[in-house]
Amino acid sequence: MHFIDSIFSIETATATNVGYLVLLIVALLEATPVGGIVVPGQTIVIVAGVMAKFGIFNFWWVVLLSASGAILGDYVGYIVGRKYGYNFILKYGKYFFFKKEQLEKTKRLMHAHCGKTLIIGRFNSFTRAFAPMIAGTSDIKLSKFAPLGIISGVSWAIFYAGLGFIFGQSYEIASKYIGRISMIGLGLIIAGIAAYYFINKKRHVYEKYHMKILAINITSVYIFFKLMDDVIHGEWITKLDGLTAKFIDTISTPLLTKIMEATVFLTSTPVFIAVVAVIVFALIWKKNHAQAGLFATCIGVTALMAYVVKEIIERARPAEALINVSGFSFPSSHAALSAAFFLLIIYAFRRKFKTHLARAFFVLTNLFLMIVVGFSRLYFHVHYFTDVLAGFALGIAIVTFLLLVFKFLSSQFNLKT
Repeated sequence: MHFIDSIFSIETATATNVGYLVLLIVALLEATPVGGIVVPGQTIVIVAGVMAKFGIFNFWWVVLLSASGAILGDYVGYIVGRKYGYNFILKYGKYFFFKKEQLEKTKRLMHAHCGKTLIIGRFNSFTRAFAPMIAGTSDIKLSKFAPLGIISGVSWAIFYAGLGFIFGQSYEIASKYIGRISMIGLGLIIAGIAAYYFINKKRHVYEKYHMKILAINITSVYIFFKLMDDVIHGEWITKLDGLTAKFIDTISTPLLTKIMEATVFLTSTPVFIAVVAVIVFALIWKKNHAQAGLFATCIGVTALMAYVVKEIIERARPAEALINVSGFSFPSSHAALSAAFFLLIIYAFRRKFKTHLARAFFVLTNLFLMIVVGFSRLYFHVHYFTDVLAGFALGIAIVTFLLLVFKFLSSQFNLKT
């Protein structure tokens, strides 16, 4: 939990000065040939604007350094173009995926509309990187280029820093109503949706059922971050967890205790690792390497993320735990891993069942077993209800995300998933 608080209270002068230096260098590199294509300068400036809103940076220093870097980068490009000429760009541009048609178009625009190309072109990654160089090759005098470069750099810096500052204002307003952690979750959801549509538009990778996987991912990501936010800040969560614990006590029976003890044994770390290893090796034996990689990656990432979040949140376990456990409570690693494991089983073997009835029974059986694992953690009071629910959400989020990632990778390398 100390980590979460520190994210929003970075105040050291050293960190701020380093951030300013990075901002200057990034803005400079983005305005240079090659660097303008590779370096995400405008994104960094937007982030700096957000940080200025929260008082980490000074907004006008962000504008000044961003503009200075952009102007210096333009000057470097201009000098390179003037010294080496247009043929230099044509000769070496191909090594950086620059097409001759793009360079010719920029050159024509430079001769016809020099001011517009330098100022408006600043907001396009290609013209931002090569317009100054082409200006140098086009015998445009420095006395004309310099003021246009200054106007271009300052406008660019104010626009993107201001965009980040406004976003920070909106974030601050929204976070008062839905929480800062929930806002991070929403940001990840938006980024995920944008990436999905961008990839599918360019590559046509995904099928119709992948939209359902995306929808499940979005839902689980939001639930996880919302629960994290409420665990840190919400009082109603404590009441809900308390009511759940009391309900568990009312349904306790000797037979149910035996069943839950068996569940705890079967989901212990040595047994779980052995089962996962057998499945992975079986998939490798059948030469289904992509499935094996997917299975191992999902389980590994889920275990790692559950551990990391526990260390960040530092929620103590219930005082009335009936079995010996160690570590923090939120989220439940058993719930997260059971969600990941049984979802992967469903995904890997669902097509083995030919009838809809058999497939539905298979899916429901695995979901039931997943819930039983989570319930065992509640039964012995080693986790709160919200720990288990967040664990399920985390496991589902990771598996659905990696399913989409592996689908993309398999389309690029002709692998079967």
